[in-house]
Amino acid sequence: MNRMMLQSFAVCLIIISSAIGAQDSSRLKFGFWSRMTLGQVVSSTVEPGYDIPFDKEWLETIDGGIKVNYKLSPSLTGRLNLGVVVNLATVANRDKKEYESSAKKTVPALLDACLEYQKRGLLLDNDMLNVELGYFPFKYNQQSTNLGEYLFRSGTYPGWLISGFEHSIDKPKLAGVHASYAMGSKVRWQQDLIMNTELEVFPYRDIHLTYITNSSFSSILNLGFGVQFARLIALDNRKTTPGTDPTYKNKPIETNRIGYIDSATGDTIKYTFRGTKIMGRLMFDVKGFFGSGKKIFGSEDLKIYGEMALIGVKNYPGWYERPEERMPIMAGFNFPTFKILDVLSIEVEYYGTPYANNQEYIWKACSPVPFINLPARAYPDRNRDWHDSLRITDDDLRWSIYASKKFGNHIRLSAQAACDHTPKIWYTPFPATQSTKYSDVVPKNDDWYFMMRMSIYF
Repeated sequence: MNRMMLQSFAVCLIIISSAIGAQDSSRLKFGFWSRMTLGQVVSSTVEPGYDIPFDKEWLETIDGGIKVNYKLSPSLTGRLNLGVVVNLATVANRDKKEYESSAKKTVPALLDACLEYQKRGLLLDNDMLNVELGYFPFKYNQQSTNLGEYLFRSGTYPGWLISGFEHSIDKPKLAGVHASYAMGSKVRWQQDLIMNTELEVFPYRDIHLTYITNSSFSSILNLGFGVQFARLIALDNRKTTPGTDPTYKNKPIETNRIGYIDSATGDTIKYTFRGTKIMGRLMFDVKGFFGSGKKIFGSEDLKIYGEMALIGVKNYPGWYERPEERMPIMAGFNFPTFKILDVLSIEVEYYGTPYANNQEYIWKACSPVPFINLPARAYPDRNRDWHDSLRITDDDLRWSIYASKKFGNHIRLSAQAACDHTPKIWYTPFPATQSTKYSDVVPKNDDWYFMMRMSIYF
C-alpha cells in the first residue's frame, strides 16, 4: 500500500513539474533535501508490567523530499513540499520476544501544500501583508530549538505538552488560513491571525482561532503575546464535550470518564477539550550593546529568550482547580560560539502539573480527565481516588542542549541531548496494547536521550 502511494505521488509530481516547466521554467524552483537521524535513549524509567521499555534503545530515521515553488503572479506563489520517511525507530515490547512490529516502514509525508499571497507597500512603504491558504508550517518563537511553542504544541484539558528533536525547528504543520501583517523597520510590529483545523490529536476537525502579536525593537528586544481559542468551533460536540453525548445519559458509572461529581452538591461538572490558551514570550539580544565589536559573534550568539503560557484559562472543580498547575514556563540561552557553530543553545522548562504528561484517556475513552494509573479502576473518582500523595513531581523539570552548524549551502549537522516531551507514540506500533505509547520517551527528570542528524540540501 505504501509503495503504491509513493509511486502515485512521484508520478503526479513528475506530471505537474513537466506541465509547469513547459510553460515557463523561470517561475519554477525546485529544491531537494535529505536527512539521516540516529540517536539513543540513554535512560528511560520503566514501570514493570505496564511499560514498553525504551531504555538503551537506538532510534533511526532517514527521510528526504522535494520542494516545489511556482510563481503564479508577482504576489501569488504555490508551494509543495513532499517527503518520504524510512522509519527504523519502532520500538517493540521486549517481554513478548517478537520484533515484527519494529520492521522497517516507509511512509509518505506532506510538509507543505499551500497558496501564498504576499504584498509589500500595501498601506505604508515598509509594511507587508502575507496570506497562506492550505497546509503550511508555522513557528512564532523563532529562538526555540526544542521547548516552548505552547500554543500549537499543547492541550487544554488535560494539559499535555509535546516537544522533540528539531520538532520546533521543523515547525508545527497547520491546515487552514494564516494572515500576517507587519509594519515598521527599526521598531517592527507584526500580527498573525490563524484559523486551522485539528489534525493531530483527537477529537479531529475542531477549529482553532489564534491571534499572535509581537514587536521588535532594533533587533535587540522582541516581545510577543498570543491567545488561542482552542476548539472554538466543535464539528461534533459529542466528542469535544463528551458529557453532551446521549450515550452517557442515566449512566452514573461513566460520570468519572466525562467530568466530576461535586461531593457537596452532587452536581456533575462536565469537562470539555475546548479551552483558551494565552502565551507571552520575549527575546533579548545582548550583542546589541557591543557596537562594532559584535561582528565577532554569530547571528544567534548571546540571545536570551523565554516563553510562558496558561493552557486552559478556565478553572473547573475537581481536576482543574489550580491555574498554576497549567502554566509551563521555559527559558533559553544561546552560548557565544564566535561563528564556529550557528547555534549552541540550552533550554530549561518547569511545568508543575501534578498529573502525568499522558494522552491515554483522550485516545482510549474520549475523556478530558487527566490520566491516573490506577489499574483497579480505569477512570478514577476525584474525591475517592485522588490525594496529594499521588502528585507527580519528578517530571516537572525538562532541559535541552542543542547545537547546529551549516557547511556552505548544502550540508547541515545538528545534535541534541534532552529530557523533554518526545511522545512514545512516535516510536511504537499503532495501535498498541500497552498504554505507555501515550507517555513520554523520557518520563522523569533524570531520564535523557541524544540525537544526531545530517541534513543535505541541493
